[in-house]
Amino acid sequence: MNEIIKKIEFYLVMFLPISIVIGNFVANTCIFLIITFFVIDLLSKEIKFNNFFLYILIILLILLSANLISSVNKLITVKGSIGLIKNILILISLINFFQKKEDNFHKFVKVVFYLILFVAFDTFIQFLFGKDLFGFILQESHGYRLSGPFGNEYVVGAFLSKMLFISIFYMLNDKRLNNEFYKLIYILIIYFIIFLSKERAAFYLTSLALIIYFTTTFINNRVKIFSFILI
Repeated sequence: MNEIIKKIEFYLVMFLPISIVIGNFVANTCIFLIITFFVIDLLSKEIKFNNFFLYILIILLILLSANLISSVNKLITVKGSIGLIKNILILISLINFFQKKEDNFHKFVKVVFYLILFVAFDTFIQFLFGKDLFGFILQESHGYRLSGPFGNEYVVGAFLSKMLFISIFYMLNDKRLNNEFYKLIYILIIYFIIFLSKERAAFYLTSLALIIYFTTTFINNRVKIFSFILI
């Protein structure tokens, strides 16, 4: 793979978290191109397909085939299967990209970290003033649910809950931020925004994840107890 293609692949991966905020079409296009670069790597024999991933794909195909055979609505099942396969492929593609250069993962989680801060800030502005930085208005018809930069899609809570723990890797790798107090404040701010979003599934899952995270990560028992009580 020549240097130009490598640079394009690098910027696509860095742009991936931002593309999710922009919209499904941009995100899916970005995902398709990243998977395409992985396939190019595979065909050019720059990487060897790991047996572990091969077994995972075989098991996945067997399960999907069994699900399709027993399904009542074949069309819905096929659509769901395509989405699952896409997620598996993007995961493998990202692992391959991060393994190329150790610094790639650090740069990726840095983008995620600052993107989450921006999304949280934009959503809080919408909560305070009824309108976010992009002019998206808090709609009464949807029970005053926050959407932040996602506009008419009420997924800001789900987005923050899924990206929160990825962004923490950046804090762990940054000497200035790798501090229990900073991590606690950061996590609780994002957790508060997820609560404000009124997305119950995202809030409950984040609560469970944070209980596990705090009880297994922080060394200071006072911090553990304090965090558990807050949650």
